[in-house]
Amino acid sequence: MRAKKAALLSTHRNNDQLLDFAKGLAEQGLDLLSTTATNRFLMQQGIPSADIGEGDEALLKYVGDERIILVYVDLSPFPYPGNEVREGGDFNKVIHQTDIGGSTLLRAAAKNRIYVVSRPDQFDLVLENMSSQNDPNPFRQAKFTHAFLSGLAMMAEETVAAYATASATFHRDVFYGEFPRLQRTAA
Repeated sequence: MRAKKAALLSTHRNNDQLLDFAKGLAEQGLDLLSTTATNRFLMQQGIPSADIGEGDEALLKYVGDERIILVYVDLSPFPYPGNEVREGGDFNKVIHQTDIGGSTLLRAAAKNRIYVVSRPDQFDLVLENMSSQNDPNPFRQAKFTHAFLSGLAMMAEETVAAYATASATFHRDVFYGEFPRLQRTAA
């Protein structure tokens, strides 16, 4: 018996778009793995999902068997512009709310050339592409190409780059002028 493939979902936005995507993935025969808040939302809506928020042996089994074929991460918005912290905002809150794990998941999925979904506007295209893989027509199956996965990887990398730029800008704005020697050496 062939092991079931899985999709890993992690989002800060739980909404109808996510529900439709999760249902579509389940209809494709994928097991759903999700972080704690996403899992709770899906389960409340009657969509079976395994909670991998704390990490466990089940997740390691999927990873070890190379069964995760899709990763969807909706990065948490970058918390604050730097000037708010300079004007008395909470620096530690910004650091705590910075999404590190999501960026890492997106980059790992992009590198491994699996379906890497970084924006909700990609849901329908990905589900359509996955459906075409089960189609007996080889021309429809051909949509699943290296170029398609590379396009998803490119968009994921662009999403991560924009997030990293926001983080770098925050740090620059908060500490501007504090360490002039660092400014001279920064690229």
